[in-house]
Amino acid sequence: MAREFPTKCHGETAIKRSSVFSNIHKPIFFGSLGLLLAVTLPLILFPEMGRVWVMAAQSFVTTNFGVLYLAMGVASLGFMFYIVFSDIGQIKLGDVDAEPEFSLLSWGAMLFAAGIGGAVVFWGMVEWMYYLQNPPFHIEPFSEEAAAWAATYGMFHWGPIAWSIYLVPALPMAYFLHVRKHKVLRISEAIRPVLGEKLARSWLGNIIDILFVFGMLGGGATSLGILVPLINEGLGGLFSFTPNATSQIANLLVGDAPLISIAPTDVVAAIGSATQLSVDANGTGPLAYQWHKNGNNVTEANGTVLAFPNVQLTDEGIYEVTVSSPYGSVRS
Repeated sequence: MAREFPTKCHGETAIKRSSVFSNIHKPIFFGSLGLLLAVTLPLILFPEMGRVWVMAAQSFVTTNFGVLYLAMGVASLGFMFYIVFSDIGQIKLGDVDAEPEFSLLSWGAMLFAAGIGGAVVFWGMVEWMYYLQNPPFHIEPFSEEAAAWAATYGMFHWGPIAWSIYLVPALPMAYFLHVRKHKVLRISEAIRPVLGEKLARSWLGNIIDILFVFGMLGGGATSLGILVPLINEGLGGLFSFTPNATSQIANLLVGDAPLISIAPTDVVAAIGSATQLSVDANGTGPLAYQWHKNGNNVTEANGTVLAFPNVQLTDEGIYEVTVSSPYGSVRS
């Protein structure tokens, strides 16, 4: 984040925006992008061979590490029980006197909507039938054993074990963000007590973050790969059209995330004068705005313009604005 202020004369104060690019951790960003391209480009250029590679990789992982994966899930569930019933479970994620921003029902709704909303609606309802028709381990389809495995897969994918796996990285990241006030949502920051300060800020921490980002991108791509064809088929049946690649792309582009077209610019204003910062954004609405000063929310600053009717020295700082909608958010 940019920290420099322009040279100013006595009686002037600087109101400076931070650069978009300065907020990017370049080794992690370009490392993740490079790894993503290295994996996806060969699959795009050689789809048939890519299918063979992916199936071989899946077979290798499930055959050699399937038991380890299941053990990791059970261990995650046990670890969450320990957290809940230990003193650690009493730590509030926020200031000591802070009140919850949303109700328990709202938090639960947001967790399901952001975490597994689409998947549980479209895939969770039919997954058991999929495994009943195509059970693992060469089990006879539609047999009692196939039905047992179908129920088992559903509980593993959507039950407490799955949520426990999500919580293992989420809890330390939330702790360092909301309790320790480290404004960095990186897994290397969360495991810094384990790695140590030097290693967490070194190439090893960057590699861990790159792999974590790549894993999240892979999970998101998997969800899209499952959900978009299902939604496409459902809409085709509802509106009597033949689903195709064009309609799948249309499903992905139904909602446009916000995009800042004109970002706030730096301002140097004389003490006592009037000035303002403004932003122009596009995207599928409704769009909501929140201005920040030095990383903190500015009270009642929720419009496209942040006005300073009487500039004072206390107004000097780094100002940013977050534009959000139901389809995402962007920060200047």
